[in-house]
Amino acid sequence: MRNPVAEEYRILWGKAGIWMLVFVLLAWSGSNLVSSAAEILPKAREYKISLSAQEAFTVEEALKNEEKLAQAGITVYSSQKVKLTGKNGVGLSVTQTSTDDRYAEVYGLSLLRGTYFVSTGLESMDHFAVISDKTALALFQNLDAVGQEIQINQTTYTVVGVYEPKRSLLCDLSSDGMDTVFTPISSQASVMKERPVNLTEPLQAEDGTQDGIRTAQEILGAKSAGYQMEDLTQAMRVMEQTMRILWFMVGITGCLIFLRIAMGVFIQMAKDLRRKKKKMESAPFWTGKRVAWLLLGVGMIAAAGIIWRLVSFSPYIPSQYLPKDNVFDLQHYWQQFLSLVHTRNASITGYDFYGNVAFYGILLQGILLPLSFFSFFACILSIRKAAMRSIGKDARKK
Repeated sequence: MRNPVAEEYRILWGKAGIWMLVFVLLAWSGSNLVSSAAEILPKAREYKISLSAQEAFTVEEALKNEEKLAQAGITVYSSQKVKLTGKNGVGLSVTQTSTDDRYAEVYGLSLLRGTYFVSTGLESMDHFAVISDKTALALFQNLDAVGQEIQINQTTYTVVGVYEPKRSLLCDLSSDGMDTVFTPISSQASVMKERPVNLTEPLQAEDGTQDGIRTAQEILGAKSAGYQMEDLTQAMRVMEQTMRILWFMVGITGCLIFLRIAMGVFIQMAKDLRRKKKKMESAPFWTGKRVAWLLLGVGMIAAAGIIWRLVSFSPYIPSQYLPKDNVFDLQHYWQQFLSLVHTRNASITGYDFYGNVAFYGILLQGILLPLSFFSFFACILSIRKAAMRSIGKDARKK
């Protein structure tokens, strides 16, 4: 015959285990999301030309300032949707990004075949192209596409490299579904020299605090007013902080539990000592059992201190998101969010892949964080309930 009381305990501990599993999966998903974003987002500031800009930094100006841009490590690029065809007649709709030889390093382009085009090619005005593995397979049925020719808007380009795009959930959410073909910006000099270009300035410091804004603004000059600057390291720090907040809550809960155990041990030892004095017992107080209790209490306090040291952090909020007068001004935060959405949708020319990675990364983190909190505290409450029932059962047996 089954014992209904024992069945109840199994159900309680089973619920606690399920909530723990849910929490671990959510925490792992959050950490994996941050890792994916860190691999995708470059440590850089992007300067994107606004649709409302009266003047822009052009292809012609970029080529004239090539040496100054190279010294500052700034890469320029311009994108457009084009039709690409191969010798087999297969046509693909792709994004043509005309850029310089620094783009691959700044954005971490991973090559599978060949090389990225270099400065010598730019100077000789050769028409080179670097295509994705997907495009190579579609046009040539294999990745050995180096040396093959492709047509972009009736212009012939020679393939010099095949790259592997970054693939993850964030990439799928942020992509417009079109592959990118990279070509030298010099190839546009004669046909679209007045085309506006965007700029990307790499940040050398790990925390993104190195101030290079002055260099980019000096190069842009008066035209900087038409550009919107986005610090991609800022989005990365926000995402990393969400995980720190989660582990802070887990850690502070662990600290409180450990301190509660330590307090219980010391209270019990104090009661035993008072009882011994009242009864005038001659037996030694410091038995092996009480020494073990003392070590347990000290160990719990030490563990709480170590956990606190590991999970404590300094809050980071981008300055533009903070209200000047009242940090509890919810209307201000809502307006900033709407502005971010508007920027993603309309105010910047071209499809902003990296901006969307930052946006969707923070959005997914905002969903995962409360779910992780809920599952963690549900797990703690389930464990406490199951433990209290078990303690009550043991007390009844005695």
